[in-house]
Amino acid sequence: MHNEMIQPSRFGIIGRTCIASVLMIAGVLTLIQ
Repeated sequence: MHNEMIQPSRFGIIGRTCIASVLMIAGVLTLIQ
C-alpha cells in the first residue's frame, strides 16, 4: 500500500519537472531564434 502511494506521487513530480524543463528549453530556443 505504501509503495503504491509513493510511486504515483514521485511520477507526478518527475513529470512536472520534465514539463518545466521542456518549457524552459523551448523558451530559450525561441529567445535565441
